[in-house]
Parts: sequence; C-alpha cells; structure tokens
Amino acid sequence: MNQRPGERGFGLLEILALLGVIALVVVLSYPGYKRSGLMTKATQLRGELGEIEQAMAAASTALKAPLGSLLTFEQISPHLRSPSPSLKKGLDPFGNAYGPQRNDQKPSMPDQSADHLRGVVPEDFWGTAVNP
Repeated sequence: MNQRPGERGFGLLEILALLGVIALVVVLSYPGYKRSGLMTKATQLRGELGEIEQAMAAASTALKAPLGSLLTFEQISPHLRSPSPSLKKGLDPFGNAYGPQRNDQKPSMPDQSADHLRGVVPEDFWGTAVNP
C-alpha cells in the first residue's frame, strides 16, 4: 500500500495475516496441550492405583479376608495413607468411581478412564503395578 509521508501503522491485510498466523499456532498446539493434561491425570491415576494396592493389602489383613475376596472401596478407604480429595470419595482423576477390587489382583481403573487414556499413554506406562 502507498503510505503518505508521516503515516505509520499496519494495514488491514497485515493485521489479518497476523491473526491467521496466531490462529494456526493455536490450532496446531491444542492437541499437545490436551495430551499433556491427560498424561498428568494418567500419572495421578497410576499413583492412586498403587496406593489402593497397599490399602487393599492392609484391609485384607485387618478384615481377615481370604484371597480372592472382593473388597468394597468403603472397606479399603480407611487404609489409604494420603488420599487426594477425589480419592477420599472413591473417585479417580476423571471423576469415575473405582468400585470394588479383588484382593488377589492388581487394582483396576474404571473402564471409562481406560477409554479416555487409550492411545494417549504408552503401553509400558502402567508397568506391572496395575490392571488397566
């Protein structure tokens, strides 16, 4: 565009081009942002499942439950060492209920949470600590 001497500023096309570039950056970065949030929840979930496993062992001993018994979360929760506010309510980081757990198996996550994390976390993320 022709500018008169002394005029400064950006033209409409320059501003629109800048907005387009900003929009493109936002669109391209959103999946990574969403994935990082899911990975944070997955890490928290893995830690909670480890805590539930320890609490199940303690609850089984305290209740003298035979191997293979189904323990409700109400039976397990008094034996949690440092539960998060959601874990105190029996909920995982996604807000899904943990439900009863068998004391002869690794603790399992709710199916809805496994669906959220499918394709997000690598296969070896859970290790042998949980039953995804």
